[in-house]
Amino acid sequence: MDNISFISSEILKELPHVLESWWKIIVTVANQVNSGLFTNFVSSRVWSEVASGYVKSLGHGINIYSTWWTVPIILLFTVSLPLYLVHYRTQKRLRTITSNLPGPSTLPILSNVSAFTGCNFVQFFQELVEAINKYGPVVRFWKGDKLYVVLSNAESIETLLTNKALNKKNTFVSSIASSNGIVTSGDKWKNHRRIISSTFNSNVLDQFMGNFVENSSILTRKLKSLAGGCIVDIYPFVCACALDVMCEATMGTNVNSQMEGNGVFVKILLCAMEEVGETFKKPWTIEDWIHYGKKRNEKDKEICAKYFHGVVDKVIEDKLESHRNGFRQNRDGKQVEYLQWIRGKEMCLLDLLIQDAKLSLDDIRDELCTLIVTGTRVTALTCCYVLSLLGVYEEAQDRIFEEQKNIFGEDILRAATSSDLSSMKYLEQVIKETMRLYPPVPLLFREIEEDTQLENGYILPKDSCAVIFSYMTHRNSAYFSDPESFSPERFSGGSHPPYAYIPFGGGSRICVAYKYGMMEAKTILSAVLRAYRIRTPGGVTSLDRNLQAGVVLTPANGFSVQLFQRPVSMISNDS
Repeated sequence: MDNISFISSEILKELPHVLESWWKIIVTVANQVNSGLFTNFVSSRVWSEVASGYVKSLGHGINIYSTWWTVPIILLFTVSLPLYLVHYRTQKRLRTITSNLPGPSTLPILSNVSAFTGCNFVQFFQELVEAINKYGPVVRFWKGDKLYVVLSNAESIETLLTNKALNKKNTFVSSIASSNGIVTSGDKWKNHRRIISSTFNSNVLDQFMGNFVENSSILTRKLKSLAGGCIVDIYPFVCACALDVMCEATMGTNVNSQMEGNGVFVKILLCAMEEVGETFKKPWTIEDWIHYGKKRNEKDKEICAKYFHGVVDKVIEDKLESHRNGFRQNRDGKQVEYLQWIRGKEMCLLDLLIQDAKLSLDDIRDELCTLIVTGTRVTALTCCYVLSLLGVYEEAQDRIFEEQKNIFGEDILRAATSSDLSSMKYLEQVIKETMRLYPPVPLLFREIEEDTQLENGYILPKDSCAVIFSYMTHRNSAYFSDPESFSPERFSGGSHPPYAYIPFGGGSRICVAYKYGMMEAKTILSAVLRAYRIRTPGGVTSLDRNLQAGVVLTPANGFSVQLFQRPVSMISNDS
């Protein structure tokens, strides 16, 4: 097998040079026969740029298993070129409107696929960052006949997100999310949003404090065995905590992933939304139907999805039975009369969806699955980024601890209240600054349903897809001074353009539960930081050099930190 790999490596290294020679011959012939359509579209310079990108991608490492497709793809390109010349006419309008949009040169059929050939998710993210740095805040990419325009300037983002006619999310991205809930759906989201908003309304958020505190307390106890200075990836522990919190908030039940080690359910949450980057970086996803076919053959993921949906369906079935009988179980497992329970404001999202009686059971399941997956991951990632940064910037960690001591007094390990959370001003600044540097969802997709002119004169044509790259927006020096530095104080009263900071999205589809998420994150972080001191051995570079973006932004190597239990004397007395 090593010999086969070596031989294919040598062959693949020569392919760009062979193809470049072939391409120059084609261009020469086209010039001689005065084929204007062809010669205007391609040139030897275009091919040289793409070939250069391909050679660069080979530098990422040759592997027979990841590059076996190269030869058939090239053959397909050669055979189907005449067909493409016909197909080009159907793209004429889009290419005419976007002729002034900056972006990498394209090849027939393959478009910009070669720019991401051979990339893993870390390299894919780096390629996107480099494209913004090279071409500016508006960059276009072609994936087959689909146009994607990446936006990172606040002005263009505001134009996009405030246009009520442009609130449809990309259907390809929606399909990967494996549900059709408020976060991903098109036509139903307005009706669903009204119900979900009432669940996470500011007036009823206090009802979640018991849930936050109980699961945060379990987390701190679970971390105790790790608090000896050993290096540990803290993400699975925080994710399990966030999962328990979200399941109780949305379904009124706890899957006990922290206490029972429900590894299957947590595993699903860890890998549920990792494939959006595949649309650019893998050539066989040029057409969506190929990707759908690929996914249908992935039996492991089908099994995970069925398991996940099965858990949610069982909870829905039990809840419907409780509603029909007029009783439910309270937190202590006792039967409580339905009306008495309603008066106690212990309603979860599932109860409201059932009570509304306007949604099918499939709709209800979609809403729950979407919110559980996205809510769990966003909160867990935010908390882990905060803890990792505080492990580097220990002066900020010390300031947070002082704030906690001022709030909790001598009984610093007592349960937090909503009033306590309101007093955690500096902790909130740290969370906001962390989400500026590391937005959990760095890419937002919107289908363009009508020609839309941006303030800089560029036009987003109908049937294209806009991609908001908030990671680069948040690190733009035009909006934030010294944007690469960690400076929580910038959120103590400073101003910035409204769409320069969008960790929760914006416009009519802004995250409906962002206040809930902030309360949950504060509760978890407060509990952990009052009990433990954090250190990050690898520093900030351990995060930055390994960032990868699918649907969410994560470090490829996890969140490696050290935990040290705070001495009782340090907790009870001024240090």
